[in-house]
Amino acid sequence: MNSIRSFQRLGTFVGATSVRTSLLRNAAVVPMLMRRQTSTSAATNEHEQILRQQRAVRPLSPHLQIYQPQLTWLLSIAHRFSGAGVATVLYGSAVAYVVGPYLGTPWDADTLVAAVSTLPPSIVLAGKASLAFPFTFHTFNGIRHLIWDTGRSLTVKGVYTTGWAVLISSLVSTAILVNKRLTKTLNLHPSYFGPDMHENLKNRLYVDVEGTCTGRYGYIIAVVKIENYSQGKVLPSLGLAEFTITYMAIVFKPFRGEVVDGTVTQVIKMGFFAEVGPLQVFVSNHLIPSEYTFDPHANPPAYIGEDQPTIERGSCVRMKIVGTRFDATDIFAIGTIKDDFLGVIDR
Repeated sequence: MNSIRSFQRLGTFVGATSVRTSLLRNAAVVPMLMRRQTSTSAATNEHEQILRQQRAVRPLSPHLQIYQPQLTWLLSIAHRFSGAGVATVLYGSAVAYVVGPYLGTPWDADTLVAAVSTLPPSIVLAGKASLAFPFTFHTFNGIRHLIWDTGRSLTVKGVYTTGWAVLISSLVSTAILVNKRLTKTLNLHPSYFGPDMHENLKNRLYVDVEGTCTGRYGYIIAVVKIENYSQGKVLPSLGLAEFTITYMAIVFKPFRGEVVDGTVTQVIKMGFFAEVGPLQVFVSNHLIPSEYTFDPHANPPAYIGEDQPTIERGSCVRMKIVGTRFDATDIFAIGTIKDDFLGVIDR
C-alpha cells in the first residue's frame, strides 16, 4: 500500500513538472513567434508599398499606344461602332418621323429631299458616305461572322482573308452608292456655241432629265451637280454637235416592302390610286381591310368603314409597296394598307 501511494505521488510530481516545463517553453516561444509575425507583416507591407509604387508608373498592357495595330481588332472595334451608329440613325429617324409633326418639323421624304437639294454637293457627298459606309461594313462583317459560326475561316489566314474582303467590299459598295454618276447625251445647234455654251447645256439637261424616269435608276428628282462636259462631236448629217454630260442627281426608285405616304387621286370599285411624288401606286380592294366597303353613291366615291376614317380623293394614306414593275420610261407599283400602322393618316 505504501509503495502504491509513493508511485501516485511520483506521478503527480512528474505531471506537474511536465506542465510547468511546457508552460515555460511556451512562454519563451510566444514572444519569439510574435516577433517573427511582426517582422513578416512589416516586410509584407513594405513589399506591397513597393509594388504599388511600381504599378503607378507601369504602362498598361496591352494599350493602344504600344499595342501593334492589327486588322482583326480594328475590324472588331469598327463593327461595334458601325452597329451602334446604324441603330442610332434608324431609331432616331423613326422617333423624328413620329414626333416631328407635333413639333412643327416634319421628317418625311418630301421634306428631306427638299432639304438635301439645297445643300452643296460636297456636303451631300460626305453625308451619303457617312451613312453608306457603316451600313455596308456592318452588313458584310455580319456575313463574315455568320461564316465563322459554321466553323469556317477560323485560321489566322482565313481571318485576315475575310477581313480584307469585308473592307474592300465595303469601300467599293460605298463608292457605288455614294458616287452614282449618270450620263446624258445632248445635241446642240451651232447657234448656241460661244462663252455660254456650258450654261446652255446645263439648262437643256435640267429640262430633259428632271422629272423623268428610267427603269435602271428610277425617277430623277433633281440634278445636284454636273461632273463633266465631254468634247463636242460634230454630226455631219445633222450639222449639230453632240455632247455627253456626266452628272449626279437625287433619284427615287421604290422597292418591294418600302412604306410610303401618298395622296389618293382616284377611288374606284376595284381599289384606289395614290400619288407618291412622281410614282403612282394602286391599292386593290383585296389589299384594303375588310372593314371598308365601297360606296359608289358618295360624292366623291369613297371607301367607308365603321369607326374608320374615310378613304376618298385627297386623303393621305400610308401604304406598303408589295410589287413593282419597271419599264423603260415608267414605274408601276402595287400597295397594301392591310398591315399594322397603315391606312389613312393626318398631316
